[in-house]
Amino acid sequence: MILLKYKNRRGEYALRIIDTFLNPNGRLSRAHFWLAYIGLGLVTAGGAYIAAALRGHVGKADPSLETLLLFLVPLAWVNLCLMVKRWHDRDRSGLWLLINVIPGIGQMWTVIECGFIAGTPGDNRYGPATRASAVRPVVFDTDIPEDMADPSGAIFVTPEHS
Repeated sequence: MILLKYKNRRGEYALRIIDTFLNPNGRLSRAHFWLAYIGLGLVTAGGAYIAAALRGHVGKADPSLETLLLFLVPLAWVNLCLMVKRWHDRDRSGLWLLINVIPGIGQMWTVIECGFIAGTPGDNRYGPATRASAVRPVVFDTDIPEDMADPSGAIFVTPEHS
């Protein structure tokens, strides 16, 4: 079984590649989103070349309808699943896919919102936090121990000033 390197809270591998590509439920971090799209692009290009080579269409700009349907239908579903999961990570409904109906602006909005803006921190209504969105800032105590404090009140003491 092929797994992505992601562990859930119990330490088990939770996000399978099949789940990532074929199931629209759940969340997908930005990093996994970009990795999935890059991998999908490479697989698509390689698969299209192999299919064209097997049918004798290499170098021709007119692939057969069967070749196009062989790839377009599954790729449309995989694309839908990835986009819905990414919208879920942003705590938005999968219906936000419909923004792509608006030419130009819709696609630009989707790329910015899904590709460059971090997901909702912590759990949301679509599932537990992804690893990237679960990172929380660390707050350090501002009290300085007496043996490290500078009598002049400066926080940082360099050897030249001691």
